[in-house]
Amino acid sequence: MKESDIYEEELLRTLSHFEPMSMEFIFLDFDQDFLIANPEFTLEELKNCLQNLEKKNLIKKITQNQQEAWIKTYPKKSFWKKLKSYLPF
Repeated sequence: MKESDIYEEELLRTLSHFEPMSMEFIFLDFDQDFLIANPEFTLEELKNCLQNLEKKNLIKKITQNQQEAWIKTYPKKSFWKKLKSYLPF
């Protein structure tokens, strides 16, 4: 697994579906063990991970109080999953 994939995975664990988080809050909310295991993780890599996750539509950038914040998006259900939820099985 590539380092960027590990960083993105941890970032998805850190972000919330309910509350937008600024870059500072994201960095502060990272798991301490993750930061100890990856001392080379920088703000530049965090920015790159945020951009990659935005391109994959897994997170959304919001401007909040003239500051950028990110929030995790809910995964979209496929047509078959929606249909299956209406049918009794």
